[in-house]
Order: sequence, then structure tokens, then C-alpha cells
Amino acid sequence: GGGGPPRPALAALHRCLATVRASVRLQQAVTARDRLRWRCRAARRARLLAAEQCADLEERLKPGDDGAADEVRDILDGLGVPPAPDEPAPAGTAPWTCNVCRSSQRTRGWRCPFRHRHCRDCMVRWAEASVSPTCPREGCGYHLGEHDLEDLRVSSTRLEAFRANRLEQGLVDLQENADSQVTV
Repeated sequence: GGGGPPRPALAALHRCLATVRASVRLQQAVTARDRLRWRCRAARRARLLAAEQCADLEERLKPGDDGAADEVRDILDGLGVPPAPDEPAPAGTAPWTCNVCRSSQRTRGWRCPFRHRHCRDCMVRWAEASVSPTCPREGCGYHLGEHDLEDLRVSSTRLEAFRANRLEQGLVDLQENADSQVTV
């Protein structure tokens, strides 16, 4: 025998590998477009873009025109819209270790104002598991706000539960404040 797989089997293996690579590239392109859509909504929340402008940029992100994605990225970069936490770190950036899962990361990650850094996957799990999530770093105490949950792209159900909890807590605080006031 010839020491390796027969030629038809080798050709089939190469076709299979090419299909898998194409599928991975397609998934990476879809994920990159999703991150750009998130950045458009972040720009709208920050009032850097009007709703119509955001809709126009999101329309450009439809599959097929990869050059449009680069153009949208350039526009958002020019407006100073921060990249998504799961956006790949710039080339040449040293990997870092997530403080929760302890795995080496090559993404930008999420940071609290005290610069404690965690990967997006860990932060989403952390935020989904707590009514009022805080930075996972022991002793930090930073309470995640609505903008943090939006930046992490938690589920819409989780975001609505967070908003409802904040509203309820605000009403309790108002009632306690009203009860503690002395009338003369």
C-alpha cells in the first residue's frame, strides 16, 4: 500500500476541510456584524447618532457587502464609540487572564471603573445569576448599571428584570424617605 489514504478519500477530506473553514469565516463575519449593530445602538443611546442614522448603518450591515462593515466600523470608531467587550483585542496586544474563569483572553473584555477585567462570557453568566450584579472581584463593590448589562448584551429578559428591580428599589427608597421626614 501507499502509506496514506487513497486519492478520492484525500480529495473528500480536503473538500470537507474547505467547507468547515468557509463556515467558520461566515460565523466570524456574522458575529462581527452583530458587534457592529450593538455599537450602533450604543452610539444612539449616547446620542452620537440619531435613530435614522443608526438604522441606516444597521441596514448597511446586511450580509453580502463586507466593505460596508469596514465603513460602519470606521464611522463608529470616528465617533468614539467603544468596541464591544468580546471584540478581538488590537493586534500586538498581550493576552490577559480573566479573573473569573482564569483563561487566557484575546478580547477586550469588560472592565469596571476600578479596572478589574473579566471576559464577556463570565460577566454575562455573572449578571444573569444575580438580581443586582456587582463586579465579581472580591471587595470591589461596583454595582453594574443598565449600561453595563447593555454593553454585555445580556438577554432581553434579564435586562427587563434588572429594570423592574431598579424601579421597585427606587419606590422602596422613596417610601422610606417619605416615612422618615418630620413635619413641623
